[in-house]
Amino acid sequence: MRDLLLFLIIFGSVPIILARPWVGVIMWSWVSYANPHRMTWGMMYDMPVAMIIGIATLIGWVICREDRQLQINVITVLMILLLGWVGVTTLFAVEPDSATYGLKQFFKTILMTLVALTLIKTQKRFDYFIWVAVVSVGYFSFKGGVFTAMTGGQFRVWGPPDTNILDNNALAMATLMIIPLMIYLAQTVSNRWIRYGLYVCAIFSLVSVVGSYSRGGFVGVAAIAIAVWWRAKNKLAIGTVAVIAIVIGGALLPQEWLNRMDTIQNYEQDQSATGRLEIWGHAIRIANERPMVGGGFGIFDNEETYLRLSPEMINRRNVHSIYFEMLGTQGYVGLIIFIMLGAAGLAMSGNIMRRTKGVPGLEHEYKFARAVQISLIAYAVCGAFLNLSTWDLYYVLLAMIVIQRTLLEEKLASRPIAEAPATELDRGAGLGLGPAQVAAHQHMPGRSFLRRPAK
Repeated sequence: MRDLLLFLIIFGSVPIILARPWVGVIMWSWVSYANPHRMTWGMMYDMPVAMIIGIATLIGWVICREDRQLQINVITVLMILLLGWVGVTTLFAVEPDSATYGLKQFFKTILMTLVALTLIKTQKRFDYFIWVAVVSVGYFSFKGGVFTAMTGGQFRVWGPPDTNILDNNALAMATLMIIPLMIYLAQTVSNRWIRYGLYVCAIFSLVSVVGSYSRGGFVGVAAIAIAVWWRAKNKLAIGTVAVIAIVIGGALLPQEWLNRMDTIQNYEQDQSATGRLEIWGHAIRIANERPMVGGGFGIFDNEETYLRLSPEMINRRNVHSIYFEMLGTQGYVGLIIFIMLGAAGLAMSGNIMRRTKGVPGLEHEYKFARAVQISLIAYAVCGAFLNLSTWDLYYVLLAMIVIQRTLLEEKLASRPIAEAPATELDRGAGLGLGPAQVAAHQHMPGRSFLRRPAK
């Protein structure tokens, strides 16, 4: 029954996608995050549903008549540059077959992300884009939270089989990346029952992170809590609530969970933690030997490289870090581009926050920028212990920031001059500027020089 239903949904959506390719972006996002075919047991389980949706979207993109211009900015340029560099490293890869496969997968991710940037150009489409990410990942995180609550945290929460978030650590990271967007939607949705439901989902999703037994997830929760506390107006109240929650949680959580988290401090006594340190050292040695291009995708499966560079390693394992994964596979150049891309996302979201904070009519834009910035922090922190450097949700979040800034520019450009804050008009008058000039500078990206005190 599930196979038939999914078959009808996937193939029934193709004509719609050909006519409205932006729907294909939404469908592709759903298939990529929720992996509905992995919840079937028949012919659809191994059906290339993402490829079907992707091809239909690309055909629709070619034949559609709407504007499909790609906005060129630091994020899009760095995305394309990173993809190009992965192509270069693949030419020099130690494991050509694995590297070629990795390049193909990454190419699909970046291609569909760029397609999304050319098609998601209205607020309505953008809202759908956010909702599909929240619902797709939130389904698993909410279910995991309920399971944890019902079992008292005695069992570990895992993600859906044969997906990027099967691992408990990966599911914890995905959950922490999506919770801020859940809260954003709860703060902006008009229906109160949907709002309450989103808050409940966010709470159970946080419980799911605890139930994952993920040490990286625990560190991610701590990082997010610090970021939220730092920006909060009432730091004392929030800090008090956090302390109470920690005390209550420590009393309710099973001893096995507490023992696992204790290995963060006493990592030298944990075989898993010391194994990660060893593989990270191996990644550094690979990069030092091949500083420009690294070893390419698949290098961490190459036996000869271990014997030559790290013969003392007994337990050879997954690299478990987006940073060391990039370093070992793409060299120092690839790692630098990757870090610059993340920094650009944080900077652009921060720019949106500065321009919209306290401005009437732009509350949603401010809340989204704040939420997505926390999501990026979650990825940056949790990703230090996971090898998901090419995971599509991260690049989609970066694309969301670009889309939000574009929509913000359009919204500002359409606002009448009379809506300019009186303080800005006064400062402009002090500099000899008229209302039209003040409005023009308000619509310019970055900080307006009007905010500097007049001499």
